[in-house]
Parts: sequence; C-alpha cells; structure tokens
Amino acid sequence: MATEYVKNQPKFDYDYSKFNGRRKELNYTDDAFAKDMGIAPPTFSQKINNISEFKQSEMIKAMELMQEPLDNLRLFFFCHKTSENQSN
Repeated sequence: MATEYVKNQPKFDYDYSKFNGRRKELNYTDDAFAKDMGIAPPTFSQKINNISEFKQSEMIKAMELMQEPLDNLRLFFFCHKTSENQSN
C-alpha cells in the first residue's frame, strides 16, 4: 500500500536556486561539492536537475558543507518551482 501511495503522488520540481547560489558564494563547483558530499558528479547533477531526489543524509551533509543551520533546510531543498521562479 505504501508503494501505491508514493507512486500516485504528484511529482514536484524543486527550485534549487538558493542552494546553487549559496554554493557559488562559497566558491564551490558542482564537481567539488559532489566530491565533498561523497557522491559522483553525474549523480549530483541529476539531483540538482530534478531527475533524482536528495536523500535526507545528503541534505544534512549539504547543509554542513554550506555552513547553514538545519533550521534553514526547507529554504534550500523544499521550494517548489512555480511560474514565478521557474528558470528552466
């Protein structure tokens, strides 16, 4: 039953512009950030391009790397793309 629930949920595209902006402020390239997270650059690319999803442990690691408190996690990982903020 749980699988059916997940299957039938609408897929949201997330807006990672704040996430990408913060990484750039810290002079992180995508490849360097992926390496520090312990994942392959192509995998990281899939995640920031809404092809696959971030795991909870990956979100926590990313927040540590960006020197951001976990209280701000929703600002970086849970903003849905809208017609107002959609860039792609």
